[in-house]
Amino acid sequence: MSDSEELYALPQFRDRLRSNGALRVSKAVAHDVAGVVYHHRGARVPGHEATFVWEGDRFSIEVDAVGDRHAWVVFDDGAGWDAFVGRLAGGPPFVAWMCDAEFETDEADVMSDKAEAMSYGRFSFGCYLHDASTWRQKVRRASMSTAPFFLSRPDGRTVVPDRAETQGDAVPPELRGEDPPAHLGIRRASIGRG
Repeated sequence: MSDSEELYALPQFRDRLRSNGALRVSKAVAHDVAGVVYHHRGARVPGHEATFVWEGDRFSIEVDAVGDRHAWVVFDDGAGWDAFVGRLAGGPPFVAWMCDAEFETDEADVMSDKAEAMSYGRFSFGCYLHDASTWRQKVRRASMSTAPFFLSRPDGRTVVPDRAETQGDAVPPELRGEDPPAHLGIRRASIGRG
């Protein structure tokens, strides 16, 4: 990794979440956080804050989204999750989490472990952390659009979909009302407007 990149595991993440019952993303890291962008398999939702909530055999993330957007995703707590804090060259810091089955299904053939996958930005779920200077731009862009979320493209661009159903395979199936792939550890996902 270059000097501008970093990655470290949060081994106490689930213990902190279980003991507190809830954990704000901004309090889980040692970064100045003015806002977050929740990343859900390519769909991105800007939020003033995101909070993890633990409920026995599941945990969720709830995003205090910009405007009338909402994002609430429930995960199976028993899926073997590991959380990391990182930064890729040229990008904002992030908190990301990956379960064992996602790693085995999507990454194990080319990556040695979850940390290596994270170091290449290969994760399905995370929150990008923005300080005041970069957050202003995200709020402005979100305020100018009625799209429920933005889409991250493979070339690094973020596009605003006109309508989710016109984006085909770019939109995860669980955001089109279908069942999510079982190996991702998702129990329920609700991302949209209103």
